[in-house]
Amino acid sequence: MEDECLELFNPIDLRLSWPNSVSRPPYSLKELKKAKTLVLAHCTSSIFLDEIVKKGLLPYVESKRRINDGLFSDKGCVYLLSTLDKYFLERATKHYGGEGIVVVVKVERNRLEADENIFPPVERGRYHGDEALYLSLCFGQCKHRGRIMPQQIVGIYKADGSKIWPINDETKDVKRRTCLLRNNKTVRKSKKN
Repeated sequence: MEDECLELFNPIDLRLSWPNSVSRPPYSLKELKKAKTLVLAHCTSSIFLDEIVKKGLLPYVESKRRINDGLFSDKGCVYLLSTLDKYFLERATKHYGGEGIVVVVKVERNRLEADENIFPPVERGRYHGDEALYLSLCFGQCKHRGRIMPQQIVGIYKADGSKIWPINDETKDVKRRTCLLRNNKTVRKSKKN
């Protein structure tokens, strides 16, 4: 089996309207099974930007942050999107404040699971493994078991699609150059050697 990356989420969608979107679910279960890694996204608040750049995306068991709005949430997972759903940006900013940001990540398929919220209660437990993951991604979302490390972050974007991290695509050296959102402005800090 050939190792390949399945690029599902594309940040260009932040600038496009629905019929023109580029992000997509997997075309087939076979395409999903062929991929070793997937490019997906996580919507959150700019309040956590510094922490994300330093520590990555943390599941609830590590971050101790949770939105109690009736959606079931697995405490050991980070929830990801294959297609853009601005509801999750609004949900994060409504609860935490700040601006909505989208963190694009490249993760291993074997760490992904179906998002139980996409299945009606009567269907939960009916599908397993890659088949459940495929169906979940077809609905636009899934979950990643455990922390997503900073090295797995492809980029961080504002809701309007402008890239805020990394500033220079050639380096992800956070100590030398970090992009922060403060007071709804993008501020660049450079640390001289």
